[in-house]
Amino acid sequence: MAKLSRGIQLIDWRNADKSKSIRYRVRIQRKTFQADELFETLEDAEKFLADTKSEKGRQALLKEQADKDAIQRKALALGIKDFLTGPLSLSSYLDHHAAKHYPEPPDDAPEAKKKWWATQVSRIEVIKRVKVEAGNAVGKNGEPLTGRVALMASRIPNLRREFGTLQLSEITRKTANSYIEERKKQVSLSTVKRDVSFLRSFFNTLYEGDEEGAKALGENPFDARSVLKNLEGADKRRAVRLEDFGEDAQERLFAALRACRNPEMLRIAALTLATGMRRGEILSLTWDQIGDDFISLRAEQTKSKEPRKVPLTAEAREILAQCEKDKSTDGRVFSYTADGFRSVYKRVREKAGLQGFRFHDLRHEYISRILETLSSPVAAAELAGLTVRHVEEQHAKPLENRKAQKNGIQTEHGLRLAVGHKDSRMTQHYASGIAKKVAENMSKTTSASKAYPILIEVADGKTAVSSPDFGLTAAGASEAEALEIIKAEIIECMKGGLSLPNASSPLELARQFPGCLIKTLAI
Repeated sequence: MAKLSRGIQLIDWRNADKSKSIRYRVRIQRKTFQADELFETLEDAEKFLADTKSEKGRQALLKEQADKDAIQRKALALGIKDFLTGPLSLSSYLDHHAAKHYPEPPDDAPEAKKKWWATQVSRIEVIKRVKVEAGNAVGKNGEPLTGRVALMASRIPNLRREFGTLQLSEITRKTANSYIEERKKQVSLSTVKRDVSFLRSFFNTLYEGDEEGAKALGENPFDARSVLKNLEGADKRRAVRLEDFGEDAQERLFAALRACRNPEMLRIAALTLATGMRRGEILSLTWDQIGDDFISLRAEQTKSKEPRKVPLTAEAREILAQCEKDKSTDGRVFSYTADGFRSVYKRVREKAGLQGFRFHDLRHEYISRILETLSSPVAAAELAGLTVRHVEEQHAKPLENRKAQKNGIQTEHGLRLAVGHKDSRMTQHYASGIAKKVAENMSKTTSASKAYPILIEVADGKTAVSSPDFGLTAAGASEAEALEIIKAEIIECMKGGLSLPNASSPLELARQFPGCLIKTLAI
């Protein structure tokens, strides 16, 4: 090993992971200059020592140290402990934001609080790792490149980097759009919107707390209209009902729940369907919250962070009475944790053939059934602990759409749903063009013969036909023969004084008799 220069010491060093290495120490104690520095390489130590031996070198070192001290003071003001030197990366700002706004809850905190904290911290960690394109090329000092250098840098294909490694001056609308497009490939659009909502709020907070950071950023890139346009459709309502998975969907679900070794699975699902309570509210429920007429939920248990009283129906009382037989000593009604329940329910859902039906959809089912019974968004909102607007948008409108689709094209709303119009303006655009023709044909229709739908079935080489409007049936060797026979029977009835009934809708008959061919018969 080469002999060390005078003024350089070799010392043993223990790294953060407890492994051992060596460092080179330069310690200088003069009246005009003091220094005590550690270096990983001998070359860096020798260079530093050489600089201290000239006035020019010492002045440069003093200026460098003064700059470091200023940055350190700025970092301490921001509360960033792990800051070293140079411009801050986005990760440093995000870490500071998390430490300030999302402090880790104590061990005795409610499960819902711990879950909320873990969700917020996890979102920030995911945001850091998303690969994006930087908007501005910057130099080592963090300043955007200009002139010929910037022009040359712009011709180089933009490499994708982790979002957290970018400096604020590199984050532009282009970066924001790149972030959204990348996240769309990984998660649902609603999840991307939650990310963007967090980032919008985060960058707005940055303007208030760090003038230099705000200056480097220029504008909030996630607040631009061109960026938010990429989130169109994120508020799409999820209108999932049990009936979408078959008429026996509820029976299949509860059969799979009964097959679980722990009877709590069935009771939790049944209680959700009877009260509309969320999974977290039920799992954190304690016996002292259950009264004679209400379940009293505390503020930390609810999503709105406000206390709520849930009315106890006869069905809910019966479920809780079954739970009381297996009453535990810790005061909790149910022993499941959120993760444990989630994993078991996933297996239950697969066994019942309900892929895509979330447990939270049972709460939606409860609210929809209230609306079917009461037709009151206000009452449903009160029972479920929601705003009236939320119930109208997320539950009442989807329920209205279901009824319209079920009834077919019998109303303007049903027509809009059938042809895919969002409002009546487009329907009016088409209707205005044919209104005159409809009026002209009205007189012809009243004087002309009426057309009645006929159901046609072929079996064993014969054709059977029937008229739901006249209540007649006939059969023939061919379709034409059968139609002639039933037409003759209808005429005979009319000769006996029978008045012509109103003709049924062929579309409605097609829904009622999906296996039949339908033709119209002019009478």
